[in-house]
Amino acid sequence: MKTMFVRPLAAVVFLIAALLASNVVRAGDGPGGFPGRAINFLCPWGAGGGSDVGARILAAVAEKYIGAPLVVQNRPGAGGAIGWAALAASRPDGYTISLNNIPAMVLVPLMNRVDYDFADFEPIMLLVDDPALLMVKKDGIFNDFKEFVEYAKANPGILTVGTSGAGTDSHIVVEMINDMLGIKLNPIPFDGANQSVTSMLGGHTLASLPKTSEAIAALESGQGLLLGVFNDTRLPQYPDLPTMKEMGLDISYSSARGLMAPKGTPPEIVEFLRDRLQKATEDPEYIERMNNAGLPIAYMNGKDFKDYYMKQYEAFKPVVERLGLGPK
Repeated sequence: MKTMFVRPLAAVVFLIAALLASNVVRAGDGPGGFPGRAINFLCPWGAGGGSDVGARILAAVAEKYIGAPLVVQNRPGAGGAIGWAALAASRPDGYTISLNNIPAMVLVPLMNRVDYDFADFEPIMLLVDDPALLMVKKDGIFNDFKEFVEYAKANPGILTVGTSGAGTDSHIVVEMINDMLGIKLNPIPFDGANQSVTSMLGGHTLASLPKTSEAIAALESGQGLLLGVFNDTRLPQYPDLPTMKEMGLDISYSSARGLMAPKGTPPEIVEFLRDRLQKATEDPEYIERMNNAGLPIAYMNGKDFKDYYMKQYEAFKPVVERLGLGPK
């Protein structure tokens, strides 16, 4: 009878010991034993969009290079401002990083009052440069960009275009199109591009401005139709799709997504993260999964990424002021 209780008890003790051992904080091989625990990886957009997909692919591959899990946490809302405010308020110890997005990172502070400034962050690296597309429903009322513009001119304010949210980059691009072509598209805000595309496919809005990675599902299902790409050159995967510049609309618009840490994060930790994460982006698994997701890989170090931000800021600031879209 005694043996009958001892064996289950021994098994329970062994199980508890194993669980405790699995949660022991082990020092990493970075500066000062960094990282000794999981790293919070903020994604300031909702699940299912290109930003979220790319973040989760990186998190899945990066652990073996960093030595600790990257735990993706979605903090959607306000065009990214909620997530970035959370990053600015976090401890600068390397245990919280965030996805960045240019031009959203540029435009949101230009158009709204926010609780952070770009100076509150330390750029780590650029990961992706994802061009935007103009998409409508296949077998709908538009077959090409010319018909799209003609309809907008004949029906001011009726042609609805889904955006990733009020004050986001896709919102201001809609306003730029209105300004440059003398038309009146009606921007409809959603909580991310994924919802914008879903609304367009459901016939609730007439068009959407997804990035290439956010358009794949609609195109593969045969439901979406592309009218143009906001890129300087045609995309290799869509060689017959004209650029907006070819059709008389001089706008280049992509989502340059990277990583950043709070200002004050020790330089040696930032450099450790940059080095290990760059290695992760060169991993064959990462490359394959990103290609399958339609996410164009584009590396840029922290300094160059910061310079790129400033160039975008200088380009968009006068546009926002001219359109009267700044904080009221």
